[in-house]
Amino acid sequence: IEIIHRDVKALGKWNIHPKITKFIGVSQLCCDSFKEITGKDCELIYNPLCLEKPRKVLNLISATRITKEKGKDRIKKLAELLDKERIPYLWTIFTNDVDTIKNPNIVYMQPKLDILDYIANADYLVQLSDDESFCYSVVEALTVGTPVIVTDCPVFKELGVENNKNGWICDFEMEHVDVNKIIHLLKKTCTISQKLCNFAA
Repeated sequence: IEIIHRDVKALGKWNIHPKITKFIGVSQLCCDSFKEITGKDCELIYNPLCLEKPRKVLNLISATRITKEKGKDRIKKLAELLDKERIPYLWTIFTNDVDTIKNPNIVYMQPKLDILDYIANADYLVQLSDDESFCYSVVEALTVGTPVIVTDCPVFKELGVENNKNGWICDFEMEHVDVNKIIHLLKKTCTISQKLCNFAA
């Protein structure tokens, strides 16, 4: 038995081994072109395709330097937790620190002043710093309804981040981060505080 998986007519020829007695084409095109070139019959059997139900890819975004104080080790840890749970994700980081963390799910982009469209399209904005005095990207995220994943810096609560409502507040050691719970916080549940509305105005 030989499987025909080429447009034989486009190829222009086909060498048939003398021991082959049956031909199976993976498409009607293969069968017809094989018959036209060789004169032999070819049975159609499509390639089998068995797919699991696809899962939504978690879309993360950050705009940060990848340094110790900006949470380099925590970024690694969160990525490891997602990998361990086999959660599909794409983490876009706007930074000059390209390839600082080697992970196939992390994509680096050159920093630019306005990434609001990207933030609005993300499932979460992630900022895992040691400390922050403000944080424009977190404010922008909450203003457009994108939840955040942040560390327990006092300013984030001041800016309106509420754990389990419009974001997740992680401990600095990243010891109690449940990524399975995180992915169930939907963007539509994210609430915009009046304080952030004032910032946006």
